[in-house]
Amino acid sequence: MSIGRALTNIGLGIAGFLFSMVMGAITAFLIIAYPWSFRLISILIILVIALPASKIKRLWLRILIIIGALIGTIGASVLIYLFVLLIAIT
Repeated sequence: MSIGRALTNIGLGIAGFLFSMVMGAITAFLIIAYPWSFRLISILIILVIALPASKIKRLWLRILIIIGALIGTIGASVLIYLFVLLIAIT
């Protein structure tokens, strides 16, 4: 593997992590502010993640990116929700 390819993969990993954190924060805010709209929010998140991943040719890599982004988004939203809940309790 060339150095340029490795740096590209590292950059994509960092971008995916940041994207998951931002989407998690938005999701947590919307779940707290509008709990009835969780289904709509989850559909929008899946569409936002699936559209760029559809340009990747390898199916296993496409599925892995979608699953990783969903786990990151859900995990970040749960952590932010628990953090806000902890602040509200104290």
